[in-house]
Amino acid sequence: MVTRVFQGAKPDGFMAKRMNAALLLLLLRRLIIVPSMLLICVFCIWTVFGLTAFTVFSQSRHCTAQECTSLARRWIVLSELKSSEAFPSNLLLKEQVLPSDGFGRSTKSTTTDHQQGAEDGDTVTDLEMEDAEAAGNDGHRRGDEEASLPLELKSLGFSGEKGNARRQMIENRVLGTGEEDVEDEDDDYGEDEDEADETQEDSRVIRPGLLRIMDELREHSRNEDNAVEEPSSSCSGKWIYSYNLPARFNADLVALCDRILPWYSMCDYFENSGMGKAVTTDRAGVLKPAGRWHKTNQYMLEVLFHARLKEYACLTDDPAKAQLFYIPYYGGLDVFRYHYANVSYEQKDELGVELMGLLEQHESWRRNGGIDHFLVLGKITWDFRRTDTEWGNTLLMLPGLENVTRLLLERDPWNANDVGVPHPTYFHPASDRDVEEWLHAVASSRRDALFSFAGMPRTTDSIRAVLIAICTSQPRLCRFLECSGDVCLRPESTTELFLASHFCLQPVGDSATRRSVFDSLIAGCIPVLFSQETAYVQYPWHLPARLADYSVYVPAEDVKSGTVDIARLLAAISPSRRRRMRRTIVTRIIPRLLYAAPAANLTTFRRDAFQVSITSLLEKSRSALAALESKL
Repeated sequence: MVTRVFQGAKPDGFMAKRMNAALLLLLLRRLIIVPSMLLICVFCIWTVFGLTAFTVFSQSRHCTAQECTSLARRWIVLSELKSSEAFPSNLLLKEQVLPSDGFGRSTKSTTTDHQQGAEDGDTVTDLEMEDAEAAGNDGHRRGDEEASLPLELKSLGFSGEKGNARRQMIENRVLGTGEEDVEDEDDDYGEDEDEADETQEDSRVIRPGLLRIMDELREHSRNEDNAVEEPSSSCSGKWIYSYNLPARFNADLVALCDRILPWYSMCDYFENSGMGKAVTTDRAGVLKPAGRWHKTNQYMLEVLFHARLKEYACLTDDPAKAQLFYIPYYGGLDVFRYHYANVSYEQKDELGVELMGLLEQHESWRRNGGIDHFLVLGKITWDFRRTDTEWGNTLLMLPGLENVTRLLLERDPWNANDVGVPHPTYFHPASDRDVEEWLHAVASSRRDALFSFAGMPRTTDSIRAVLIAICTSQPRLCRFLECSGDVCLRPESTTELFLASHFCLQPVGDSATRRSVFDSLIAGCIPVLFSQETAYVQYPWHLPARLADYSVYVPAEDVKSGTVDIARLLAAISPSRRRRMRRTIVTRIIPRLLYAAPAANLTTFRRDAFQVSITSLLEKSRSALAALESKL
């Protein structure tokens, strides 16, 4: 019994210890665990509140009432774009807009799908175009325009309601906007002005006689834009015959690549069918997609164009079958090799005179007097019109060549058979995907500089010297890239500058035109032109008729005299107007300025600079022959 009592007491003591331990654990839970959980809850609530407040703050900074209204119209705009000539009918857009990353930048993604249908296949692409800027980059854009440049804009007098009114007045005066734009300046996509207003606006810049010639030339491209697409296998009305000229007219000139310039070998530029050596380094990371960028020289137009024509599907060996005749004479290289050589006029003119003798032997030439023939000359027209100087030759002054259409880097504005075509740029896509990737990069690029200039000064009283002084004196508004050495021969240098700028100053150089105009345009930078001959009377087949759709024009004398403050003028152009102009550049202009690589496989973007030129040449030839027959 005693043993049992003792043994019975042991469990009672054991249970007491367990109860004490349980009470201790309960106390610890109430003192530590519960407060910890409360702290975690408070932290979570505070985090949610902070993020919400930050989002509201960001939206209040990055979206005004008018801009939010404009953003609400985006999907309507996309549907309109799909049905317009800016986009081929088979280019569809599918977007997924994800929440903002908190810094005003939308984390937008796109999906790609390939469907069958239509002649070339309906393609859903990831091309965001300008909507990447209007939506995805709206935050950082407003930051650039209202945070990065506030002091400068205030000093220019564009703050407050009076400043906005002054901004609109200057914009209307410079860009020719109508009253409807004054009433709703942030309506990015209003209806186009009527044709009468368009003609009046252009005639303020271009003399009526020149405007008439440009309109006549532009008709050929307009017909090409509106043409009903035929199957790619159809060559009806598209046959081209290429003359088989002796090698001295083309291949032998290429072989002189190390002697064209006495101080510099150009042989690298002739590689890859005139595209030049491929770019292998891109420290700035701006050349997209990789592998499609080359160190292209602007004077390689003839070589590059000829290489593309050799791949043209509708070449024929039968001249009786052809509607168009190509003369593969590299006249630009011929005249270029004598620029810095002490040779006679006869030697400079030799190949041109010989060419005329060869052409006159062909029935295809004699039949229509060259009306249906064309030359590609990778220089400016003045190099072939020697008068009272020792510069150039007389190729385009030879009797018999007056009826031939000449594709040139710079045309004579008064000559309807001179047609300016884009200078070759560094980007040569091989597929639709290449073009889409680049257009997306352009549309989504962060642009921190209001304007920029890449170049070298000429004389101290030149427009260039004035622009460099303006740019360097306002480093927060303008970026200046001095083209010393080979800086501007490196594609990444100029491309990085133009991608970061809203406007690019494009004064005249050694002649009226500049390759830089096209380098800036393909980077989405709005060109600021100081001479009508730089672009407006040059490229009827590749640039829009409405000048204000893609550029700003300021007479050089107005800047040099101080009548116009270029910084104030550009700052006065509203963000909505800039977005509208860049949309035009991205959707309507860039694809038509690119020279795709030979053997490229483009469908959606098949109308590159080469294809636009060929189809417009065919239409010009048909029109000229029809006019000739009507006179007989």
